[in-house]
Amino acid sequence: MSEGRTGKYIEELEKKIRILEAENIKLRKERGRLKKRAATDGLTKLWNRRTLDKMLRKEISHAFRHKKPVSSVLLDIDFFKRYNDTFGHGKADELLKKLSSYLRKRFREEDVIGRYGGEEIEIILPDTGLLDAYKTLSEVRTDIEGKFGITLSGGVTSSENSGVILLYGKSGRELIDRYVKSGGQLRYVESDIKKYSRISGISETKVKIMLDNIYHFLIETEGIKTDYKLDSNYRKFGPELMRKFADEALYRAKEDGRNRIYAHTRPQEIILNPWKKSYYGTSTLS
Repeated sequence: MSEGRTGKYIEELEKKIRILEAENIKLRKERGRLKKRAATDGLTKLWNRRTLDKMLRKEISHAFRHKKPVSSVLLDIDFFKRYNDTFGHGKADELLKKLSSYLRKRFREEDVIGRYGGEEIEIILPDTGLLDAYKTLSEVRTDIEGKFGITLSGGVTSSENSGVILLYGKSGRELIDRYVKSGGQLRYVESDIKKYSRISGISETKVKIMLDNIYHFLIETEGIKTDYKLDSNYRKFGPELMRKFADEALYRAKEDGRNRIYAHTRPQEIILNPWKKSYYGTSTLS
């Protein structure tokens, strides 16, 4: 092959390579666009329920590994059906879009905001404890009422008090197993609680609250007996546990008149009288 023909061949080859590279870039962009589209809600452009599930599980794991809290929030627009019936679907959809845009700007880049379903929105707050999450959402609720003329109700829970971190470590799961076998009697696992408290750095009082939360959660969701033992799927309880408690706090906020944020906390009586059977309580933390 002559030098001229060789040069022309190389030139054509380089041109084809550039075309293929351009097409590859287009394909990567399109793939990214489709991937994001599959992960987000079409109306609000927030993360969808499926993505929220993955991210909540990821953030709980991160919180356990780094010994930092993570909080979960469920928000609900008060009387949204009435708003929808009064102003129509178009206005209701526009309200959801404006509210979603406000929330994206209001929260940190690392916070996860998604449409949980209908007019319910879930917010996952990494490295945020219960009190800070409660204060932030209370400010947001007040701000939204002023900006949009609507009110919100919300429920907040955290890995700090829910007990979810007990599910993510071997020593925590062993403690849960022993507590369940005791029939939910703290007096039979006092020494185990002290040991876990030393290992984890979590106060004994908090460990007791976490244990009781986990115990009642497992009873209600799994129908456990005293011979129950957490299996290899224990991590699946993490997101369920957080959401159950956030949802219970949200329910109480609605029951007490709406337009308020409640945090899921256990009554102090569980510490003062741990053998008295009591279920979940909520507090405004005020």
